[in-house]
Amino acid sequence: MVADAWPAKVDPTGGNAIGLTERKVATVAVATGIDALKRAATDIANGGSGSGVGLRGGTFQSTVDASGNQTTVLRDCRFSKDLIVRGSVFWGADKSLVADLTLSGAGTEGGHLRVAGMWEAPGPVGYFKVTGSLGGHAVAVRVPEA
Repeated sequence: MVADAWPAKVDPTGGNAIGLTERKVATVAVATGIDALKRAATDIANGGSGSGVGLRGGTFQSTVDASGNQTTVLRDCRFSKDLIVRGSVFWGADKSLVADLTLSGAGTEGGHLRVAGMWEAPGPVGYFKVTGSLGGHAVAVRVPEA
């Protein structure tokens, strides 16, 4: 459940206007995208097509281009029972990550998030920058990249 998640940290350089509950939504939304990305990458590495199901429902489909960039499309994926995530996650061969996600479900007021950062890159763990709008309020938070 979203209520059980750790809240994302407010980005002091942004104009965050969401409260604690939607900061938890941001954390779960990022986890949903990363979960689908991990599942797809594992499937591709084992000779599969990069498609599958989310942890608690929904589906995803991935493609990898000639340069090694992976795009994973999420359709109603659920990492938490009360948050539905749709959208796409782009994981570049340079380890950059950009996701555009639409959120709905009982655990959120709904909205759109953009997630940007690095994933599985060498060096110290940084933060994903999460921006957008939830419940009509501006989002400017950070979620650990680990």
